[in-house]
Amino acid sequence: AHIIPEATNRNIREEGKKQSNSASVWTILLMFADINILAELAGNQIHRLENIMSMEQGCHRAFDELVLWLKPVEGIQDTYRTYEARPGLKERMHIPDIVTFSTTTGFRLPNPTYLALHALCCEVAWMSGAAEYIMDIERRMDQTRVLAKDGSTADILSRALALVSTC
Repeated sequence: AHIIPEATNRNIREEGKKQSNSASVWTILLMFADINILAELAGNQIHRLENIMSMEQGCHRAFDELVLWLKPVEGIQDTYRTYEARPGLKERMHIPDIVTFSTTTGFRLPNPTYLALHALCCEVAWMSGAAEYIMDIERRMDQTRVLAKDGSTADILSRALALVSTC
């Protein structure tokens, strides 16, 4: 799983809406980072080891959907407490309350600043209600087979088109 998503760099040099969206994401991330994250993760550097961690598929999806995040345990290096946006998620998925990253090969561990930025994005999304709104649209998208004539399903169509345009 990428901590800062690979899609953040996708089409950043192209003209148009995709460039604008990527640039906006980077602008927001730069405001909250105490490092030049754009320089560190530009281009193929998005795949650097400090921005990647192994996760079970369900955890990976929850992490990408901003439903699962990690925050450091004070005073214990490379140790994080897990947080969930949906009560019961950790229990259902058997996610421990505490995670410690380690390596025996000397490879770099996930960057704490990247994890902090991801956690901040999760908390802002859930506190603002934006993430729940998006999840609701995606649930409705899965259940809707035909769009309503009165336009009441326009948000579903818009989200579906947005998802297709990022592929």
